[in-house]
Amino acid sequence: MTSSFPPSTHEELKWSREITGTGGSGIADLAGYKHDLDTVDDACRRVLSLVQQRPVDHDLVDLIWTAAVVNYARYHSRGARQKLSADLLDALSPAAKTTHERLLAVRDKHIAHSVNSMETNLAMYELSDPASGTKTIVRIGTVMLRRSWDYKAEATALIELSAEVRTTLEAVTEAFHKSARDHLETRDIDELYAEPPIHTKRIEQGSSLTDTRKNAERRRPNGPVHLV
Repeated sequence: MTSSFPPSTHEELKWSREITGTGGSGIADLAGYKHDLDTVDDACRRVLSLVQQRPVDHDLVDLIWTAAVVNYARYHSRGARQKLSADLLDALSPAAKTTHERLLAVRDKHIAHSVNSMETNLAMYELSDPASGTKTIVRIGTVMLRRSWDYKAEATALIELSAEVRTTLEAVTEAFHKSARDHLETRDIDELYAEPPIHTKRIEQGSSLTDTRKNAERRRPNGPVHLV
């Protein structure tokens, strides 16, 4: 099916070609993880700002904190992206490892498991006060217990953890870039130029590694294209 979207206006992509294969996927995934860490840092700094305000909007703080944790945990999850090697954790400091493990438990609360040590829901019934002269069942309900957080300390710890992970990702990214360049330099330069521009292949035609998804051809950039 032909896309109904107009041609791309991203002139900066005219001479850009896609790197395919495992190396290309690795570079793309690493860029995605870096973006997630940028989101984590931004969310944590917003949390630090919000907890200084009076009164504190605890619901908003919790929402932003949850977003930070979920975005951080994405690089550790299986999915469309390649899961990073466990060696990454070995490179973290003891304090960062502790923060990492604690945050994955928080992530599990929101995604993988409905109940763990961070939340407890207890069914209950409430009785009337005998002093009122009547003994009866007033109502059936639930007591919901949630672990409270020191958001300032947790956000600060996550910023520090994110910085350590970013350092490792940058080293891995540099290695992937070098490998890709070494491979490209073995090919004829005219052959490289003959490849279709990435914006016509991936954007205007809707081609994607996930073409099996419904409406894959309708995916479009939702903002300016950034070359990183």
